[in-house]
Amino acid sequence: MDGTGGTRRDPLDLLVPDLTGHPPMCGEEEFARRMAAEVANARARAFAVVQEYGTRAAMEIAGWGIAVGGRYDVIGVGGGLWLGMPSPDSVRQGFTWGGRVRAHVVPADGTQRSIG
Repeated sequence: MDGTGGTRRDPLDLLVPDLTGHPPMCGEEEFARRMAAEVANARARAFAVVQEYGTRAAMEIAGWGIAVGGRYDVIGVGGGLWLGMPSPDSVRQGFTWGGRVRAHVVPADGTQRSIG
């Protein structure tokens, strides 16, 4: 209620089509299967951005990211940085600092396979 006897509407509802009255596209189990298939088809891959200091003298994880649909989104470990990049190379360039810090994009599953 909004204090006047009416129902308060969430302002975000203005941004989403009103599907009230539309029948469900399928049952709950089928919907769960469809959601799982959609996620599997997206093939999102998690990765870390590791900064190498000097020539293998030290390293640290500088950010975590997800690659999906040709986009590479990274959140800095400190939380104050978010980058949306078009390629793994652009992620590496964004985290490479001068000639002393080189960035690597490393799959989160521990393999050495390519992310992009």
